[in-house]
Amino acid sequence: MTTDKQQNAIDAINELRESMLEYETRHGDAGDNYTHMPAESWTEKETRDLLESLNEEKRDHAVKDHFAPDSYKPHWKLLKIDPRWKEIDPDQLADYALESFEMSAGSIWGCFEDGITLDSFPVQEIEIELDHLDIDPDVMDSVRESCDAYISGCNRAYVTTDAVWFALLDVESLNCHIENHFIA
Repeated sequence: MTTDKQQNAIDAINELRESMLEYETRHGDAGDNYTHMPAESWTEKETRDLLESLNEEKRDHAVKDHFAPDSYKPHWKLLKIDPRWKEIDPDQLADYALESFEMSAGSIWGCFEDGITLDSFPVQEIEIELDHLDIDPDVMDSVRESCDAYISGCNRAYVTTDAVWFALLDVESLNCHIENHFIA
């Protein structure tokens, strides 16, 4: 039987867990913590992948007939990327792309938004500090197994997640870089 004190502790921990899970996996500030990472790990392979993604044939859902000759188009056309991107040195284009992305939430199954993914970063596990809840140590010991998170002996909760942050190309920003490239 759970006492009121125990139930209040369980509720407080579970509410904090839910709040932190939402923040770490959906809030833009949490995603922004990953913005430095694409440039740090970028190689020639990522540049080739970017070019391949731009040229990849994708289904144009605006064309009703699935078998129509124009039902598939290059990804860059569907995204309305300035066609002059083809005239830019691939390394320079990659630099522009690395200056033109937003972090977008998703899961291991993919990004929640369409576009070109430059990189992705799994969240995997979230650590939640519980000390500020001021739960009596005896109560904490008695409710550890009843909460929606794994709680260690040092008053931290851990939640695993399939959430992923994606560095998704911002087409408007990339088009501005392309425009400026040809103005300069």
